[in-house]
Amino acid sequence: MATGQTAKSPESAKNYLQKHRIMTYLEDAMLQLLEKKDEDSKTQPFHFLTDYFKRAVNGKHVVLREYAFVTATPYNQRCFIKLFWDTYKNITDTGRVMTCTEYHSLLRLLCHDFPLDMVNTISLVIFSDVSSDNVVSFSDFIYAFQICFYFKDFLEKCSEEFCYISSSSASSLRAQSSPIIVPTSETLLKETSSYHNLDDDSDKCDLLLESIDPKLFWLSTQHLFESKVHSLTVPNVSVVESAVFSQGTLSYYNFVNTLVRSDTISEEIGVLPPRNTHY
Repeated sequence: MATGQTAKSPESAKNYLQKHRIMTYLEDAMLQLLEKKDEDSKTQPFHFLTDYFKRAVNGKHVVLREYAFVTATPYNQRCFIKLFWDTYKNITDTGRVMTCTEYHSLLRLLCHDFPLDMVNTISLVIFSDVSSDNVVSFSDFIYAFQICFYFKDFLEKCSEEFCYISSSSASSLRAQSSPIIVPTSETLLKETSSYHNLDDDSDKCDLLLESIDPKLFWLSTQHLFESKVHSLTVPNVSVVESAVFSQGTLSYYNFVNTLVRSDTISEEIGVLPPRNTHY
Protein backbone atom coordinates (compact mmCIF):
# COMPACT_ATOMS: atom_id res chain seq x y z
CA MET A 1 0.00 0.00 0.00
CA ALA A 2 1.31 3.44 -0.94
CA THR A 3 2.61 5.71 1.81
CA GLY A 4 -0.08 7.95 3.26
CA GLN A 5 -2.92 5.69 2.21
CA THR A 6 -5.11 4.04 4.82
CA ALA A 7 -7.26 0.99 4.34
CA LYS A 8 -10.98 1.56 4.59
CA SER A 9 -12.57 -1.06 6.79
CA PRO A 10 -15.91 -2.66 5.91
CA GLU A 11 -17.32 -0.97 9.01
CA SER A 12 -16.31 2.50 7.83
CA ALA A 13 -17.86 1.77 4.41
CA LYS A 14 -21.06 0.67 6.12
CA ASN A 15 -21.11 3.84 8.23
CA TYR A 16 -20.65 5.93 5.10
CA LEU A 17 -23.61 4.24 3.42
CA GLN A 18 -25.74 4.80 6.52
CA LYS A 19 -24.67 8.40 7.00
CA HIS A 20 -25.56 9.43 3.46
CA ARG A 21 -28.58 7.08 3.16
CA ILE A 22 -27.12 5.65 -0.06
CA MET A 23 -29.14 2.44 0.14
CA THR A 24 -32.38 4.46 0.13
CA TYR A 25 -31.56 5.72 -3.35
CA LEU A 26 -30.15 2.44 -4.68
CA GLU A 27 -33.23 0.53 -3.55
CA ASP A 28 -35.59 3.16 -4.93
CA ALA A 29 -33.72 3.26 -8.24
CA MET A 30 -33.89 -0.54 -8.57
CA LEU A 31 -37.62 -0.62 -7.81
CA GLN A 32 -38.32 2.08 -10.38
CA LEU A 33 -36.13 0.34 -12.94
CA LEU A 34 -37.99 -2.95 -12.51
CA GLU A 35 -41.34 -1.17 -12.83
CA LYS A 36 -40.13 0.60 -15.96
CA LYS A 37 -38.90 -2.64 -17.53
CA ASP A 38 -42.31 -4.23 -16.88
CA GLU A 39 -43.85 -1.38 -18.88
CA ASP A 40 -41.16 -1.26 -21.56
CA SER A 41 -38.86 -4.25 -22.04
CA LYS A 42 -36.50 -2.12 -24.17
CA THR A 43 -35.55 0.07 -21.20
CA GLN A 44 -31.78 0.31 -20.88
CA PRO A 45 -30.72 0.01 -17.20
CA PHE A 46 -27.60 2.15 -17.66
CA HIS A 47 -29.51 5.03 -19.24
CA PHE A 48 -32.36 4.74 -16.75
CA LEU A 49 -30.04 4.82 -13.72
CA THR A 50 -28.03 7.69 -15.19
CA ASP A 51 -31.21 9.72 -15.55
CA TYR A 52 -32.39 8.73 -12.06
CA PHE A 53 -29.24 9.96 -10.34
CA LYS A 54 -29.09 13.11 -12.45
CA ARG A 55 -32.57 13.93 -11.19
CA ALA A 56 -31.49 13.14 -7.64
CA VAL A 57 -28.49 15.48 -7.90
CA ASN A 58 -30.76 18.22 -9.31
CA GLY A 59 -33.35 17.66 -6.57
CA LYS A 60 -36.06 16.71 -9.08
CA HIS A 61 -36.41 13.16 -7.82
CA VAL A 62 -39.01 14.15 -5.20
CA VAL A 63 -41.49 15.57 -7.72
CA LEU A 64 -44.85 13.79 -7.41
CA ARG A 65 -43.42 11.19 -5.04
CA GLU A 66 -45.17 9.73 -2.01
CA TYR A 67 -44.74 11.20 1.47
CA ALA A 68 -42.70 8.23 2.71
CA PHE A 69 -40.08 8.91 0.05
CA VAL A 70 -39.91 12.72 0.33
CA THR A 71 -39.29 12.31 4.08
CA ALA A 72 -36.93 9.33 3.76
CA THR A 73 -33.72 11.38 4.04
CA PRO A 74 -32.75 14.92 5.08
CA TYR A 75 -31.64 15.57 1.50
CA ASN A 76 -35.07 14.59 0.18
CA GLN A 77 -36.69 16.88 2.74
CA ARG A 78 -34.54 19.83 1.68
CA CYS A 79 -35.34 19.09 -1.97
CA PHE A 80 -39.07 19.02 -1.25
CA ILE A 81 -38.93 22.31 0.67
CA LYS A 82 -37.16 23.84 -2.34
CA LEU A 83 -39.71 22.30 -4.71
CA PHE A 84 -42.58 23.80 -2.71
CA TRP A 85 -40.82 27.18 -2.57
CA ASP A 86 -39.90 27.28 -6.27
CA THR A 87 -43.38 26.18 -7.36
CA TYR A 88 -45.42 28.65 -5.33
CA LYS A 89 -43.16 31.55 -4.32
CA ASN A 90 -44.84 33.87 -6.82
CA ILE A 91 -47.84 33.87 -4.49
CA THR A 92 -45.88 36.42 -2.45
CA ASP A 93 -45.92 38.85 -5.40
CA THR A 94 -49.72 38.88 -5.44
CA GLY A 95 -49.96 39.67 -1.74
CA ARG A 96 -52.51 36.89 -1.41
CA VAL A 97 -53.09 35.20 1.94
CA MET A 98 -54.56 31.72 2.21
CA THR A 99 -55.77 29.30 4.84
CA CYS A 100 -53.64 26.38 5.98
CA THR A 101 -56.24 24.10 4.38
CA GLU A 102 -55.54 25.75 1.03
CA TYR A 103 -51.79 25.33 1.53
CA HIS A 104 -52.44 21.66 2.21
CA SER A 105 -54.13 21.42 -1.19
CA LEU A 106 -51.04 22.96 -2.81
CA LEU A 107 -48.79 20.47 -1.03
CA ARG A 108 -50.91 17.57 -2.25
CA LEU A 109 -50.41 18.71 -5.84
CA LEU A 110 -46.72 17.92 -5.30
CA CYS A 111 -47.16 14.92 -2.96
CA HIS A 112 -50.55 13.23 -3.26
CA ASP A 113 -50.58 11.75 0.26
CA PHE A 114 -49.14 14.70 2.16
CA PRO A 115 -50.74 14.42 5.64
CA LEU A 116 -53.14 17.00 7.01
CA ASP A 117 -51.65 16.46 10.48
CA MET A 118 -48.47 18.25 9.44
CA VAL A 119 -50.45 21.29 8.25
CA ASN A 120 -52.51 21.29 11.45
CA THR A 121 -49.26 21.40 13.42
CA ILE A 122 -48.10 24.39 11.38
CA SER A 123 -51.41 26.13 12.10
CA LEU A 124 -50.93 25.52 15.82
CA VAL A 125 -47.39 26.90 15.65
CA ILE A 126 -48.57 30.08 13.92
CA PHE A 127 -52.00 30.61 15.51
CA SER A 128 -52.18 28.21 18.49
CA ASP A 129 -55.30 26.66 16.94
CA VAL A 130 -56.26 24.71 13.81
CA SER A 131 -59.20 26.80 12.63
CA SER A 132 -59.72 26.52 8.89
CA ASP A 133 -60.59 30.24 8.82
CA ASN A 134 -57.12 31.47 9.81
CA VAL A 135 -55.24 33.01 6.90
CA VAL A 136 -51.47 33.36 6.56
CA SER A 137 -49.06 34.75 3.99
CA PHE A 138 -47.02 32.35 1.90
CA SER A 139 -43.80 33.67 3.45
CA ASP A 140 -44.98 33.01 7.00
CA PHE A 141 -46.29 29.58 6.05
CA ILE A 142 -43.16 28.41 4.22
CA TYR A 143 -40.79 29.27 7.07
CA ALA A 144 -43.02 27.48 9.57
CA PHE A 145 -43.39 24.57 7.15
CA GLN A 146 -39.61 24.34 6.76
CA ILE A 147 -39.01 23.78 10.48
CA CYS A 148 -41.98 21.47 11.09
CA PHE A 149 -41.15 19.36 8.03
CA TYR A 150 -37.36 19.19 8.17
CA PHE A 151 -37.17 18.54 11.92
CA LYS A 152 -40.39 16.53 12.16
CA ASP A 153 -38.83 13.53 13.94
CA PHE A 154 -36.96 15.71 16.42
CA LEU A 155 -40.08 17.79 17.12
CA GLU A 156 -42.19 14.67 17.57
CA LYS A 157 -39.83 13.45 20.26
CA CYS A 158 -39.83 16.91 21.85
CA SER A 159 -43.63 16.84 21.90
CA GLU A 160 -43.54 13.46 23.64
CA GLU A 161 -41.23 14.79 26.34
CA PHE A 162 -43.42 17.88 26.68
CA CYS A 163 -46.58 15.77 27.07
CA TYR A 164 -44.93 13.68 29.74
CA ILE A 165 -43.83 16.72 31.74
CA SER A 166 -47.14 18.53 31.26
CA SER A 167 -49.19 15.49 32.25
CA SER A 168 -46.93 14.71 35.21
CA SER A 169 -47.16 18.30 36.39
CA ALA A 170 -50.96 18.21 36.24
CA SER A 171 -51.07 14.89 38.10
CA SER A 172 -48.69 16.22 40.71
CA LEU A 173 -50.85 19.27 41.32
CA ARG A 174 -54.00 17.21 41.60
CA ALA A 175 -52.42 14.82 44.04
CA GLN A 176 -50.43 17.57 45.81
CA SER A 177 -47.52 15.19 45.86
CA SER A 178 -43.82 15.90 46.13
CA PRO A 179 -41.97 18.04 43.52
CA ILE A 180 -41.49 16.55 40.06
CA ILE A 181 -38.32 14.56 39.45
CA VAL A 182 -36.61 15.70 36.26
CA PRO A 183 -36.89 12.86 33.72
CA THR A 184 -33.77 11.43 32.13
CA SER A 185 -33.27 9.77 28.78
CA GLU A 186 -33.41 6.33 30.40
CA THR A 187 -36.51 6.93 32.50
CA LEU A 188 -38.28 8.61 29.61
CA LEU A 189 -37.89 5.54 27.44
CA LYS A 190 -39.48 3.39 30.14
CA GLU A 191 -42.09 5.68 31.63
CA THR A 192 -43.52 7.77 28.82
CA SER A 193 -44.86 5.14 26.44
CA SER A 194 -48.43 6.00 27.44
CA TYR A 195 -47.82 9.58 26.35
CA HIS A 196 -45.93 8.72 23.16
CA ASN A 197 -49.05 7.16 21.66
CA LEU A 198 -51.97 9.11 23.04
CA ASP A 199 -55.18 7.71 21.56
CA ASP A 200 -56.93 11.08 21.63
CA ASP A 201 -55.12 13.69 19.54
CA SER A 202 -57.12 16.43 21.23
CA ASP A 203 -55.74 15.35 24.62
CA LYS A 204 -52.21 15.57 23.28
CA CYS A 205 -52.95 18.97 21.73
CA ASP A 206 -54.27 20.24 25.08
CA LEU A 207 -51.09 19.10 26.82
CA LEU A 208 -48.91 20.82 24.23
CA LEU A 209 -50.78 24.10 24.79
CA GLU A 210 -49.96 24.02 28.50
CA SER A 211 -47.00 25.92 29.97
CA ILE A 212 -44.22 24.11 31.80
CA ASP A 213 -40.91 24.87 33.47
CA PRO A 214 -38.31 25.41 30.69
CA LYS A 215 -35.56 23.78 32.72
CA LEU A 216 -37.49 20.53 33.00
CA PHE A 217 -38.03 20.45 29.25
CA TRP A 218 -34.41 21.32 28.48
CA LEU A 219 -33.02 18.61 30.74
CA SER A 220 -35.45 16.01 29.42
CA THR A 221 -34.41 16.58 25.79
CA GLN A 222 -30.63 16.44 26.21
CA HIS A 223 -30.45 12.83 25.07
CA LEU A 224 -31.83 13.87 21.67
CA PHE A 225 -28.59 15.71 20.93
CA GLU A 226 -26.32 12.78 21.74
CA SER A 227 -24.23 11.58 18.82
CA LYS A 228 -25.54 8.03 19.12
CA VAL A 229 -28.95 9.16 17.85
CA HIS A 230 -27.69 8.88 14.26
CA SER A 231 -31.03 8.97 12.47
CA LEU A 232 -32.29 12.15 14.12
CA THR A 233 -31.82 15.50 12.37
CA VAL A 234 -31.59 18.13 15.10
CA PRO A 235 -31.50 21.95 15.00
CA ASN A 236 -28.60 24.06 16.22
CA VAL A 237 -28.36 23.23 19.93
CA SER A 238 -27.54 26.82 20.96
CA VAL A 239 -30.62 28.12 19.18
CA VAL A 240 -32.76 25.42 20.78
CA GLU A 241 -31.46 26.34 24.22
CA SER A 242 -32.21 30.02 23.59
CA ALA A 243 -35.71 29.11 22.41
CA VAL A 244 -36.36 27.09 25.56
CA PHE A 245 -35.21 29.80 27.96
CA SER A 246 -36.53 32.84 26.07
CA GLN A 247 -39.41 33.21 28.54
CA GLY A 248 -40.32 32.34 32.10
CA THR A 249 -42.66 29.49 31.21
CA LEU A 250 -42.71 27.43 28.05
CA SER A 251 -45.48 26.17 25.80
CA TYR A 252 -44.60 23.69 23.10
CA TYR A 253 -45.94 25.67 20.16
CA ASN A 254 -44.26 28.87 21.34
CA PHE A 255 -41.02 26.89 21.49
CA VAL A 256 -41.43 25.72 17.88
CA ASN A 257 -42.44 29.22 16.78
CA THR A 258 -39.18 30.56 18.19
CA LEU A 259 -37.27 28.01 16.10
CA VAL A 260 -39.25 29.10 13.05
CA ARG A 261 -38.08 32.69 13.53
CA SER A 262 -34.41 31.70 13.79
CA ASP A 263 -32.35 32.88 10.83
CA THR A 264 -29.48 30.69 12.05
CA ILE A 265 -31.48 27.48 11.67
CA SER A 266 -32.87 28.55 8.30
CA GLU A 267 -29.36 29.26 7.02
CA GLU A 268 -28.12 25.87 8.25
CA ILE A 269 -30.92 24.08 6.36
CA GLY A 270 -29.76 26.10 3.39
CA VAL A 271 -32.89 26.17 1.22
CA LEU A 272 -34.94 29.33 1.74
CA PRO A 273 -33.59 32.84 1.20
CA PRO A 274 -33.20 35.22 4.16
CA ARG A 275 -36.45 36.74 5.37
CA ASN A 276 -37.50 40.10 3.91
CA THR A 277 -35.57 39.29 0.73
CA HIS A 278 -37.11 40.52 -2.52
CA TYR A 279 -37.84 37.30 -4.40
